[in-house]
Amino acid sequence: MSEPNHPLASRFAAADVYEKLTGGWPARVAKNLIANLPVPITPKSKIFDNCCGSGAVTTAIINSTHQKGFIPKINATDLSPGMVDHVSKLFNDFPEIETKIMDAQKLEFAENSFSHIICAFGVFFCPDYEAGYREMYRVAAPGSVTVITSWKVVGWLPLVNYVIKKVRPDQEDWTFPAPPGFKENEWVKERMLEAGWKDVEVREVEDYTSTTSETGDALISIVKDAFEGWTDEEKARWGPLFVEAAKVYGIPETSEGGWKLRMVALAATGRK
Repeated sequence: MSEPNHPLASRFAAADVYEKLTGGWPARVAKNLIANLPVPITPKSKIFDNCCGSGAVTTAIINSTHQKGFIPKINATDLSPGMVDHVSKLFNDFPEIETKIMDAQKLEFAENSFSHIICAFGVFFCPDYEAGYREMYRVAAPGSVTVITSWKVVGWLPLVNYVIKKVRPDQEDWTFPAPPGFKENEWVKERMLEAGWKDVEVREVEDYTSTTSETGDALISIVKDAFEGWTDEEKARWGPLFVEAAKVYGIPETSEGGWKLRMVALAATGRK
C-alpha cells in the first residue's frame, strides 16, 4: 500500500527511525497515562489508541491489564502504514488488538464506540486538528474518558535551530507543523472543551529523551523541510554542529556518550 498523501506520512513513516528519536519516552509517558486514568480499564472496556505510532500506549495497556488476568479490546490506528505494520506485527499473537491505517480527521468507527480514547502526540499534527477533536468526541461513548497529549517542551528543538542559524543565519527557526498553542495548557484545555468534553484537566508530565549523534541524524527525517535548498556541503555540517549545540546549551551527558534532553508533555483528560 502506498503512503497516504499527507505531510506526516513521510515524517513518521518508519517505526525504527521513530524509536531512535524517542529515547524511551513514549513507553514512560504511556505508562504514566494509563496509571492515571480516571476511569479504570476493565475486561469490558473498548479502547481506541488513536495515532498509535510505534505502539507505546497499546503496550502500556497490555502490560497493565495482563497482570490482572485480562486484555481489553483495543483498536490501534495511525496514518502511517509503516507504523501500523509495526504495531500489527508486534501484537500479532493478541486477538484483542486490531490495527488499521486511518486518518484521525475521518475516523471509520461508529458513534459512541469507545470507553477509553488515548491520542498520544498525534492530533495536533492534523491539518484540520479541530476535525480530529470532533471525530474523537463522536466515537467516545457516554461516560468515557479521553486523554490527548502534546508537547510543552521539546529538548532537541533549540539544538536544531542552533544548527540552522550557524549554517544559514537568515533562515527562520524551524517549528513543528502544528499550531503553537499546543504548547500552552489553557489552549489545549479549550480545544477539548470546545469539542464537547467535560471536566477537562491538563497536567504536565516531565520526561526526557536520550539523544546521541545517531539520534541527531535521525532527526533529519522530522525536520527535513528545514534543509530545503541546502547544498550537500551545508547538510554535512549538521552532525558536528548538533554536537556543538548540545555543549553550548549545557545539556547533561549520559553514560552512553549522548545527552539527556528535557521533555515536558501536556496530558489533557476529559469525560463525555
